[in-house]
Amino acid sequence: MISDIDAVRHRFRQLQESARHEVRLMMVPELSVVPRSANAAERAGVRRGVLYRAILHREALTEPGMVVQALADLAASSRNARTP
Repeated sequence: MISDIDAVRHRFRQLQESARHEVRLMMVPELSVVPRSANAAERAGVRRGVLYRAILHREALTEPGMVVQALADLAASSRNARTP
């Protein structure tokens, strides 16, 4: 288990950079491993054709700008989002 946030960021970037088909992730309130605006690995993955699938915790949708950003991502990329 990786618990240091810098180590988590590093490993998440590695996973995204090595993905060939799909990245699955969970978005929970009050935890951001990589700020959306700074996630160059995700943008590069989408350009390579990697499918991003996200499970969003309902409370994460209450964070400022989250709904607008999620809808924009769905419209602009191959991201699938669902709430449990």
